Amino acid sequence: MKRAGMAAKEAVSQAVSVALLRTPIGWLAVAGESGAVVRVALGYRSEQAAWRAVNRAFDGRCICRNWCPPLLQKLHEYFAAKPVNFTDMPVGLPGLSGFAKRVLTACRAIPYGQVTTYSELARRVGKPQAARAVGSTLARNPLPLIIPCHRVIRSDSSLGGFSALGGLRLKASLLQLEAGLNAAARLKLDSSWPSVRLRFWSAMSCHRFQLSDFGSTPAAAPLAAQLPQA
Repeated sequence: MKRAGMAAKEAVSQAVSVALLRTPIGWLAVAGESGAVVRVALGYRSEQAAWRAVNRAFDGRCICRNWCPPLLQKLHEYFAAKPVNFTDMPVGLPGLSGFAKRVLTACRAIPYGQVTTYSELARRVGKPQAARAVGSTLARNPLPLIIPCHRVIRSDSSLGGFSALGGLRLKASLLQLEAGLNAAARLKLDSSWPSVRLRFWSAMSCHRFQLSDFGSTPAAAPLAAQLPQA
């Protein structure tokens, strides 16, 4: 009986806590372990799909609970178009190379409402020729929003890629939200990019440009209709 009780306690201690949140861009799941955020899944059509995404990532060890209310409150505020800073939240990045950790740490420092390029981020981690490797690292970012890879674009001002479901449409919507274009409940994209301003984040300069200058414009359609099922 005592061994069974100890086994049960060990199973609980090894479980990954998950909180689920409905947002204007779909369902979001945030997973935590040992007090740190270890996974964020966003842009899902249903609560069940978001849950399945994180549970698969941890081999079925997830349990659903109201994990980390302060983080959930910050996420609510973020989607209410308030300038939120997630840098005070502990994160877990196990199994990553030193280079990948440096890239994600540098990316995490990009302020709300500002963007930088893959090349600039490569320079910041001491590898100025590694812009492609930086992009590959961000494409595997396990913590979108918490580590704001949506704020990194190409040098030609096109959006590049995005690690979360929803791809470039979701990335663009987050940039729109941070630029103060729409109330969070009315996020959508048009066939032409809206003329909103974001600040370019660089060690050398800090200038403004138009989001309408971005290339590779996605086709017109409301984001909600594009959300993946799973």
